Amino acid sequence: MAPFSQELEPPRNPVRFIPQLVEVFGIGRDAISAWLDAWAAQGLRGLQDEVRLGRPAVLTEGDLQELKILIDENPHQLKMAVAQFEDKSGKKAELITYRRAIKKF
Repeated sequence: MAPFSQELEPPRNPVRFIPQLVEVFGIGRDAISAWLDAWAAQGLRGLQDEVRLGRPAVLTEGDLQELKILIDENPHQLKMAVAQFEDKSGKKAELITYRRAIKKF
């Protein structure tokens, strides 16, 4: 028996599902259409994100663990925890970067 990822096939007439998918995912018709085209051409592999180059992360996994410890000590004092982290590590980042990192916890 083939793996699950190889068994799924796109619907024969995917256009009829586009409005429902737009509503469910909250993105545009063009993006949904591109997903369906990729699925038809490459199967489920076509729906996976490709590796993208980008700016390296400012905070490493170790930094995130250290930051988590500081935040756990003072959960309502994000700015204080960030200041302690920056003093300790010597790294600086925008507050939004820290907020995004916290969401990963």
